[in-house]
Amino acid sequence: MNKKSKKVLPLVRKPDFNFDNLDIHYLNNNPVATHFINSLHMIFPDGEKYFIRSVKAFSHKITDPELQERVRAFISQEAQHMNAHKKLWEKLKEQSIAADLFLRFYNYTSFELIEPFTRKFLGDEFPLAVTAALEHYTAVMAEVALYDNGEILRDVPLEMKNMLLWHAAEEIEHKAVAYDVYEEVQGSYPIRVAGMIYATFLLSFYTFLGQAMFMGFDRSINWFDIKDQTERFGTRTKPLFEGVFKNLFEYFQIDFHPDNRDNSKLSDEFLKDFSSDLSKKVVNN
Repeated sequence: MNKKSKKVLPLVRKPDFNFDNLDIHYLNNNPVATHFINSLHMIFPDGEKYFIRSVKAFSHKITDPELQERVRAFISQEAQHMNAHKKLWEKLKEQSIAADLFLRFYNYTSFELIEPFTRKFLGDEFPLAVTAALEHYTAVMAEVALYDNGEILRDVPLEMKNMLLWHAAEEIEHKAVAYDVYEEVQGSYPIRVAGMIYATFLLSFYTFLGQAMFMGFDRSINWFDIKDQTERFGTRTKPLFEGVFKNLFEYFQIDFHPDNRDNSKLSDEFLKDFSSDLSKKVVNN
């Protein structure tokens, strides 16, 4: 087995976000950038349901009581992330028919067709391997998002920025849970690698498909400005994509473990202030 986890017990927080006043092109009046994030908002909730299903399928095989406790916290955190992103769905559905159309396609192809197929022919271990791989993606993306006080998200509306940074910090906090479950119940290196390849393809496919659908149904887009907006989007997200590709291949190392990369300071610093602000809101209410 790889390097042991630091056994961080994730804490369950229940923030409340309000997106009622969200403009249609809320990210610096750039539809290319806005619809990229919209696509992620549509993907995350049912993706997090998939994470929960994949981990819970092996909960009865976990013999380590500490890992069992971390799994329960992981599930609770993912449920909160799912609910936070879903709060945006009604707003996005008001703004565009693309939201509902993409969601139907995504759910049907990914969870009604592909997931049952992989479970039938590759076993329940494969979705767990995919979950561990996607958790590596989210942890790497989270590190980029939290770096330099969330500089990459500076143009995102404050309420959404806080939501994304909270989500990012908790992804780092529980980044090793799914991997540790995978190591305890399976641990196969070839399946781990296959899970990452599969996860990379589907995450890329659905993200850019969703972005394209939102843009295709957006009648307010000035298509003469798209080239410039795409260039601005590429410049702004360059650190994100560079960070992902730079750290993606460490997952293929034989002795990989999520805790080999210590980025906990970034999440700890954000969550300390965030939890303090959240406590004040609860008291005031």
